[in-house]
Order: sequence, then C-alpha cells, then structure tokens
Amino acid sequence: MTFTISPEDILVKRKGNIYRTLTLYIIKNYTSSSLKEIGKIFFMDYTAVSQAARRFEEKISKDKKISNKVDRIIERLETEMSNVKT
Repeated sequence: MTFTISPEDILVKRKGNIYRTLTLYIIKNYTSSSLKEIGKIFFMDYTAVSQAARRFEEKISKDKKISNKVDRIIERLETEMSNVKT
C-alpha cells in the first residue's frame, strides 16, 4: 500500500480533508504530543484538536470502510516503525 500525499494535502484547512483529520488522529493517539503541540502543527486551538479527533473516532465507528482503511494504515505505520533502528 502506497500513499502519495503531500504535506500540503495534510496541512490545508478544507472541510472534509480526510488526510488532515487522519493525521491529526494518528498523532493524537500514537504519540506523546500534547493537544497544544498538535494544535501548533495544524494551526488549531487545542480544543479544536480534541473535537476533530473525537469526530473522526465517531466517523470510524460508523463507517466500516474508513475503519478498515485506518486499521490498514496504522498496521503499516507500526510495521514501518518496528523496522526503524534507534
């Protein structure tokens, strides 16, 4: 599975930008970054980060297709990260 997503695709504020929301969700749930730190990356207030992640979690729970894609992306990230030498 390969993704061709530019940083602009992730950072652009646009309604329904799944790349931005997915990235925000992954950073929130799989890093130790605070909501405030994540907000700085996405030019958002920390409360907006929390709300966006919560809405995306609701979307995942309701839409099996998105849920499956998110699961595959996270599995891929975990595999890639396990191959990183520290």
